[in-house]
Amino acid sequence: MIFVRTRAGTFTALGIVLAFGATVGGCKTLPWLGGPPNSTTAHDEPELAGNPFSESQAVRDVTAGHPASTNIVGLAFQVYRVDLPIIGDARHSLKLWNHVDELRANPENVAIRARSGVRIGAFSPRAWPAIRAILDTANARVHREQVSAPFGLPLTLEIGLVDGGESIFSYSPGGRLVGKTFAMGKKLILLDYAVYAAMGGRIDLQVSFEVRHDRGVMTWERQDGILRQVPAYDSHVFRDLAAVMALNPGESLLIGPSAEAKNDLLLGSRFFGYTRAARRFEKLIIVTPTFLQQSSVATR
Repeated sequence: MIFVRTRAGTFTALGIVLAFGATVGGCKTLPWLGGPPNSTTAHDEPELAGNPFSESQAVRDVTAGHPASTNIVGLAFQVYRVDLPIIGDARHSLKLWNHVDELRANPENVAIRARSGVRIGAFSPRAWPAIRAILDTANARVHREQVSAPFGLPLTLEIGLVDGGESIFSYSPGGRLVGKTFAMGKKLILLDYAVYAAMGGRIDLQVSFEVRHDRGVMTWERQDGILRQVPAYDSHVFRDLAAVMALNPGESLLIGPSAEAKNDLLLGSRFFGYTRAARRFEKLIIVTPTFLQQSSVATR
C-alpha cells in the first residue's frame, strides 16, 4: 500500500493491492442507482499497527503472496446530501443515530464533537431500511451524487459559504470554548482515505472540517521534489474535531449535527443548519465508498 503526502497534512492511499487480488488506483462513477451497494458481511478484524494518517508511516507493502493476475479497480464515493426540516423542537435527524456506531472513531473526541454540535458514525447495510423510514417520515429531501477524489488528494465536499463576518465556535479537548471569525470562504468537509489489503478492503476515512478562502492567485509549492504552481488559499482546519472511522466493505459514513447544534454559534449549527423561506432545515451527509472493477492485468 502506498500513501502519498497531501496538502491537507495527511496521507492518502495512492495505490492499493487488495487481499482478493485487486489493485486500487483511479476512481469512476458507481454503477448502482437504486440504493446502497451489495454488502460484505462485517467481521472482526485484527488491530493495525500504526496510523496511516500519521507522518511516520508513508509506505506499507502488502503485495507479497498475491496471485499472478490482478484486477484493476476504481474507488468511488456515493454521496447523499440530506435536508431535513425542523418543525418546532422536533429534530428527526437525532433518531438516525440510534442506528449508527460512533465509537469506532477516537472515543476521546466523540464528546468534544457532540458538544461542538457534530456527530460522525458508521452504519452497516442492515441499517438502511430504518434510516430510509426515518427520512421518509420527516419528508427529507435527498440529493444523490457520484463523486471521485482527485488522484492522491482527499475528497472535498462543499457544505456552504461563509457569511461575511461569520464566527464559528467549537470546544477544545480541555473543555474550552474557542472561536474564529471569517470574512469569507467555503465550509468544507475533507475525507482522506486509506484501504487495507490484508483486511479484505477495509477503508479508513479521516473526516475533518475546514473553512477555506481561495485568494484567486497561484503560488509555487514543492511536491515530490518538483516545483508546481498551485492555488493559494487561506485555510483553517478544526483539528480537534477530526475523526478516523473504519468502514468494512458495504458500510457507510454518516456526518451530521448533534443535539447541541441548536446553539447557533457552534460549528454543528454553522455547517449543518440553515433557514430558507422562514423555515429551518438541517443537513446530513452520507458517504458510501465502493470498489469498481475496470480491467484485468497479468503480473509477475
